[in-house]
Amino acid sequence: MFDHICIPNSIPLLGKILHDNLKNKIYEKANAEIVIVLDGEAFDDAIKIYKTLNIGKLKNKIKLCTPPYNEDPSSIFQKQGNKGIIKLLRASEIIPESKLY
Repeated sequence: MFDHICIPNSIPLLGKILHDNLKNKIYEKANAEIVIVLDGEAFDDAIKIYKTLNIGKLKNKIKLCTPPYNEDPSSIFQKQGNKGIIKLLRASEIIPESKLY
């Protein structure tokens, strides 16, 4: 939960599941790109969230940011500071449909 503190304008998930209330709020309110950042070992969970959000008006506005395995945003921030977080977020990418299934 505390990993999100080092990432500006972030929303903690309190786990690896996107709950319906939060999903609905994102669909209603999101007007910009959304970057999904989970721990490096939670790639499969991040893909599930990506698939859930990457529809309708959010199609192609969702990006996936994958930290190195056994890393998370707070450990990257501890080691590299803001520059590490910026580098991590800039590595975010839209996943092609062919790689999602």
